[in-house]
Parts: sequence; C-alpha cells; structure tokens
Amino acid sequence: MTIHQKNFIEFGMLPFVGRETILERILSFLTTTQQSETLQIALIQGEAGVGKTSFIKHITPILEESGYTIIHIKLFPEGVTSIIELMASALNNKKIEDVIKIPLKGNLIELVSSIRRLCQLKQFVVVIEDIHLLNEESQKELLNFQEALKDETLPIILLSRPIDNLIRSIFELRQTEEIIFENLNELEVGEIFNKILNKEISSSKLKIILEETFGNALVIHSLILKLKRTNEISYQGNIGELNCDDLLLKDY
Repeated sequence: MTIHQKNFIEFGMLPFVGRETILERILSFLTTTQQSETLQIALIQGEAGVGKTSFIKHITPILEESGYTIIHIKLFPEGVTSIIELMASALNNKKIEDVIKIPLKGNLIELVSSIRRLCQLKQFVVVIEDIHLLNEESQKELLNFQEALKDETLPIILLSRPIDNLIRSIFELRQTEEIIFENLNELEVGEIFNKILNKEISSSKLKIILEETFGNALVIHSLILKLKRTNEISYQGNIGELNCDDLLLKDY
C-alpha cells in the first residue's frame, strides 16, 4: 500500500495535487504578516467541493512544523455561529491551556486579552471556515475581533464560498491576499488517480472521470469511494483495472 492510498483510507485525503502554488502564496502571506507586525487577512474563496477544507488539512502539519499554532474554527448551517464562542472553545485545549492558565469564556474582552498574550509567546494562524454562513451578529463579532487585534502580528485565513460585498466589507481593510480555488484540470485529475492506483490511468478512462466529476475534488473523492466499494479499485497486492466504462458514475 502506498502512502497516498494509506492517507486516503485512514484520513480520507486525496493526494496533494494542483495546489502547490496556493501553498506558496499562503506561506508568503504568513511571512509578510510577520514582517508587518499587524493583523492581516487572506481570503480563500471557491465553490463547494473544490478542496478548500482538504487544503487546510494538508497544510496544517506543514505550518505546525514551521512553528505555527493553528486556531481553526468552522461554521455550520444552523450551528453555533458566534465567532467569539467558537474561538474561545478552540483555545480551550491542551496545546494552549498552559499559557492561558484559565478556561476562556465566550466574551470578546477576555478572548482578545488571551490572544494578545499568546501572540507574544507563539506564532499563531487563525483559520475561519465557511464565513459565507456568518449572520448579522457574527459579522459584527468578526469586525470587532479584528479591530481589537489590528496591531498584533496575527495572520487570519478565511475560507468561503463566493460571498457578497456586505460580508467582504467586514474585512477588506485588513485583507492583503485573495486566492480563488478552482476545480482540478485534466492533468491534475489524472495525477490523483495515478497516485491512488499506483499506476497510470488510460486517457479514455480519464476522459470519462473528468466528464463526470468536472474536476471537483469532493466528487472525485466520492467516486473513488464508490469504485472501492464496487471492487473496481483494490489497495492490496496488484491494482486491478479501473473499469469506469461499465459504471453508472452519476449514481455515486
């Protein structure tokens, strides 16, 4: 079993393909933020399923190896949308509690005070996922949060589906980077399947896959799971043929 197959089986992660340039831009953004000694924001924007969440999963260990501590929060439909509460909850963990000393409550003053202290001791990156779900109250929280910490060395990465100008106006004064996530192209889709199969996929089968998935990472992920369930892909011993021609791929 290859490392790519192992990562997919154990962590549900596709091979890191087609996002290398974006990683370089994020690393450059972090460096620029450290040099500016101010709060700066990068926006990663893309349609559902293009791989924004997977990208963060892939780069988190890279950033941690570089000395960054990641504060990652995610908004959910009909879930908790308070930025302050989610941030306080994320900070109440074993990695950070020894510095904070006391459990955080969900209020802005206490949160800002703690993050200021942490920024003096560690390099932090705040990741806020799915900000298109921000309601009116949480929009105000995000605005107040960044204004209170504007003079701290704090990079914030925002992930979102396409957003309107109202939400964008909340952070545009602090935004220094914007990255548009797009679907994977033919070469990138082929490379993913080559790594999962551990051999080169034929151009005819690649064409079928591309037509059915449009290069959307989430759909590709679902397709691989379907192929594994139907024994079209085997991870043990010799890898069998990928008989896409016989599958009704739209059923996954």
